[in-house]
This record gives sequence, C-alpha cells and structure tokens, in this order.
Amino acid sequence: MGLVIGAFSGFYGDRRDILARWLESELPDILVGDYLAEVTLAILARQQQRDPDLGYCKGFVTQIDQVWERWRERTVPIVCNAGGLNPAACAAAVRQIAEQRGETPPRIAVVDGMNVIEAMSRGELTVDTDGEVLPLERLRAANVYCGGRGIAAALQAGAELVITGRVADSSLVVGPAVAHYDWSWDDWDRLAAAALAGHLIECGPQATGGNYSHYTKVDFTRPLGYPAVEIESDGSFELFREPDSGGRVSVGTVTAQALYEIAGPRYRTPDVTVRFDAFRLQQVDDERVRVDRVRGEPAPERLKVSIHLDAGWRNHVLVGLAPDLDGHKLEWFERQFWDAVGGREAFRETAVDHWQAADGSMLIRLAVADDDRRRAGRSFADAAVGLALASVPGITFASPPSDASPCIETRSGWVDRDKVAERLVDPDGREQIIDNHVAPAEARTAACGGQPRLQVVEGELVEVALGRLAGARSGDKGADANLGLWTDTRARFDWLVHALTGDRLRELLPRPFDGPIRRYLFDNMLAINFVLDGYLGRGAFANVAFDNQAKLLADQVRARRVLVPSHILEPAQTER
Repeated sequence: MGLVIGAFSGFYGDRRDILARWLESELPDILVGDYLAEVTLAILARQQQRDPDLGYCKGFVTQIDQVWERWRERTVPIVCNAGGLNPAACAAAVRQIAEQRGETPPRIAVVDGMNVIEAMSRGELTVDTDGEVLPLERLRAANVYCGGRGIAAALQAGAELVITGRVADSSLVVGPAVAHYDWSWDDWDRLAAAALAGHLIECGPQATGGNYSHYTKVDFTRPLGYPAVEIESDGSFELFREPDSGGRVSVGTVTAQALYEIAGPRYRTPDVTVRFDAFRLQQVDDERVRVDRVRGEPAPERLKVSIHLDAGWRNHVLVGLAPDLDGHKLEWFERQFWDAVGGREAFRETAVDHWQAADGSMLIRLAVADDDRRRAGRSFADAAVGLALASVPGITFASPPSDASPCIETRSGWVDRDKVAERLVDPDGREQIIDNHVAPAEARTAACGGQPRLQVVEGELVEVALGRLAGARSGDKGADANLGLWTDTRARFDWLVHALTGDRLRELLPRPFDGPIRRYLFDNMLAINFVLDGYLGRGAFANVAFDNQAKLLADQVRARRVLVPSHILEPAQTER
C-alpha cells in the first residue's frame, strides 16, 4: 500500500468537521490542510497590525482543539500552512491546548521565513516585478512561495504537526511524499507527480464533485467527501474521497480541478515544473481515478513573491424594484442614485449589475471603488436609503447600508532563491536554514504528447449551449482569470479546438474585454485553457465586479449558444 495523504481544508473558512471525519476513518497516513488563498495573507496582516501575536489562522487551532483526543490517540502527522504570517504564534496556541489539558505538547515543527515585507520595506530585498515600480508606502503583505523541503525535513525529524507560512499549496503534498520515500530533490518526474497530486487535492471537494459542471451526476444527498491520494514509490497515484460521503470521483471531476487556476502546460512550483500536457487519467472504479505518466522538469531558478498593496476602498448597495410597467424604472432610479452621490464620474471605478426575476422584479447592484474612504463609505450607502420615499414605486433594499471595505491589490514578483532565508525549527527546538538551491542542470524538456492531431469536424449545424459539449472551470490568479474547458470525445475536442479561438471566446464573454487572451491545448485531457490577462483589473479584491474572482465565468460561457455539427452531440461512451 502506498502513502495515503488526505486533505482536510481548502481555504481559510472551509468546513471545520473534515479533520474529525478523517481521523474517524483511520485511512490517511498524513493529513494536509491549505488555508492561504492569495488575499488571506493580506487579511492576516491587518489582524497582526492590531495585535502582533496574531497573523495566523485561528480557526485551525479551534479545529485541533475539537479533535484533540482522537488525534493524540492516532498520532497522525498533520501538515498545514495555517501559520500564515506568524507560524510560531500558531504553534504556541496549539501547545497551550496541551498545557490546559495537563498533557505533554505534541512534537511541533515550524517552517517560516516566507514573510519578506520588512526586508522589502527597508530596501534590503529586491523583487523583480517586470519593471513595475512598487509603491512601498502601500505595501500590506509580501510573501515568498516556498516549497516542500522544510516540511520534508520536519517530518524526517519526527514532527507530529508541521505549521508553515506561505508554502505553495502543492508543496503540502510534495514534502510528505519526499519524507516518506526519501526521493532526491532532482527526481523531477516523482516530484512532479507529488506536486500534481497536491494541486488536485488542495481545494478539497473541488476534486470530488464540488463546483462541477455536470453536477447532476454528483451525489449531493450527503456532504461531499474530501479527497485523498495514495502515492506509490514511482510517483503514480490514485485519487479517492473519504468513505461514507457524498460527491463523485471521475476523470471529469479530476480534470476540472486540474484546469483550475493554471496557465500553460508548464505548471511551475517551487519544487518542480510539472508538465500538465503529459499525464494520464484513468477511471479505476466508481470511487478512484489513477494518475500516471507524470513528467517533470527542473524547478524554476527563482521563487514567486505574492505582493499585496492597499488600493483604496469599495462599497456596494443592493436594491430591489417591483415589475416595471412603463419600462423606465431602472433608468430613472440609476439617474437619481448617481445624482445623489455626486455623479458616477466622481468615483475611481463603478459597476452596475441587474437581474430580472420571472415576474419582472429586478435586483440592482451598484458598486464603487475610490481612494477616498469617506466618498466610498457609509454616505454612499445612505444615499440609496435616502431615496426610499422619493423614487420610483415598488422599491426595497436587499442589504443594510454599510461602511467601505478595503481594496487589496495583488501583484506578483520573483526573487532569487538564495535571497530567501526559509527556516525550520524542528520538534526539539533546533534551527536550520533550508537549502532551496537548485543545482544547475542540463536543460531537460520532458517528452510529452506534443500538439494534438486534429480532424476537421463537419456536418449539419445545430444551435446548442456550449455546455452541451464541454465542462468548464474558472478562477482567479492575481489580476488574471483562467477558463478551462474539457470535453469527453475526440470529435468534440477537435471541434472545440477549431471553433473556440481567443477571438471567438471574446464574443462569448459576459462583459466586454479587450485585453490579451492566451490559449493552451491539453490533448491528454481533451481540454483547452484560456488565460485572460487583466480580466480582474487590480485583482479579485480590488475590483468592484459582481463576479470579482471569475467564479461564474465558466458557466456563463457554457450557457452561450453556438453552432455545432449535429453528429458530435451523440452521447459519449464514457464520462469525463
């Protein structure tokens, strides 16, 4: 039997019962939890500004407290990045649980050194941002994405709990796999397999039916099971979900997660570059998908830095309007509202979205962003309420007036590996600096499938929703959005490649977009991935769009009507 690694958290705010469920199942050899979305570190920075002892994910400490007895009974190692900006404080909070119970604390290791905001602020660390000048006075958080080396060393030193700062999501699996099998750090194919496994389970149930295009094939009668991988010594692995749970594990659910928040075929992590156009997915049975033939290339020479900047303030109001008999309500209310707040042009950025119910009622969302907190603050929201007795008939307010919330701009940079002092404090209190050096190696290009061999698909055309042919998943990466689409037959994939160019996708988008669109083909998954550069403006938490993280984009595009040859609509023999 291989090494079984189970995921219990996909973000800070995820379900808190999964850790207990896994411990009761007696399955995983190691449990891993990912807590750090890109913006989470900026939020933790605000907390730490108010209290220097904070800066970590307190919810993780609560989870550990809730499962303490069962965890200490089983002593399953746990690895997580809940340490955020302050891993040592997170470790101290866990030790306090043991002290309050009169017990010996678990063997805890801390991996830190990723938080580089002070070094950047003092000018001691130079980060390459492609020529962009960073306004350091607006710097809120800056963290290097480190890999799995510190985790591996901690586990080999006997740690029962490893708490890290900003290690890459996939590295939460790479570290345990290397520790268990004692792989070398230049065994690129095996490292790539572990990194791929980490990518597939990092978002929890998104690999087991969550946010899945073909959701009618997913068991929603019970809470969705969280994923686990069983990794063999050669790097191949099988993905499955926790027992007695809802959800589904299929080539389709795994493909959807593989396409989430990626770009081209080379997926770069701190540990290895994974070739996403090379691996093979196979349905083993109703509960498992096997992944093999994973290929890797050397890790990048530099490490990514996630940078967060204060970017002003944002606010929004939600207004409901009764059915409109005269056809002017929306226009009249909008004009009244913008006049009341000093004009739409008074704000740095604005957005208006509206939706109509079957009976003709409407919901309107009016949003703004501005550098002036007062302009975007409570007075903006109060202006809508002030129209309650003086506007069009049939008006209500779907949300109470609120103050402005911070805009957080996200940027990325790169730093030389030898400039990062990643540190491990092992369970016995010994400190060591982790060597993240990547030795110069001969250029290696993994043998992959190359460009797909396409057939021109012709025949009588019929109009259908694009979603009849393809599943899709979308997400955010800094200021960019990605949209991955996959299908289940070779004929449909051939048609998709010929018909869905970047220019055609631009016509299908839910809102105008004139920025660059990059397209990548993945013949091994019968998939296409699009990257929309700058689609999210300054980033997910600095723009005012309703879908500020591009989570709706996939199904919005799938709902668009397209002309396709009728014969490719025939049901596939197997599900993807």
